[in-house]
Amino acid sequence: MARTKAKVLAKINTEKAKVAKADSRVDVEKKKTRRKDRKRLIREMVRQQKSVRPAVPTAAIERYIREIIQELAAQTPGRESAATQIQKSALCMISAAAEAFLIDKFKGASAVSASQNKQTLTKAHWDAAEAVRKTIGEKVFS
Repeated sequence: MARTKAKVLAKINTEKAKVAKADSRVDVEKKKTRRKDRKRLIREMVRQQKSVRPAVPTAAIERYIREIIQELAAQTPGRESAATQIQKSALCMISAAAEAFLIDKFKGASAVSASQNKQTLTKAHWDAAEAVRKTIGEKVFS
């Protein structure tokens, strides 16, 4: 009886050791993939920061600007049916200003979330950044 009990206990212990070893391998593999994912994301962020492409698609901004111009023309008496045109250079300047505005807003909200040790931006971060900007001054988060 003692021999069989010892054999069973030994078998259970070896199975537990195998399971523990497999679990440790899984943990190591998860850590490696997480590290690789993090490195890949950092490389991608650096590549995007170095690029000179606009952060906001130009076509989307152009459509939005043209829509606003049409709404303003419709509100202006005597200009309801007049075709409005806008120069390409003006569109480029407006889109650059809009992008700079958005980047400034994101920097402020990101600074607030970083000060709270959070990784996700929320509306509360946007509101807090706006309150700081109004209280202290316009160029706070440069």
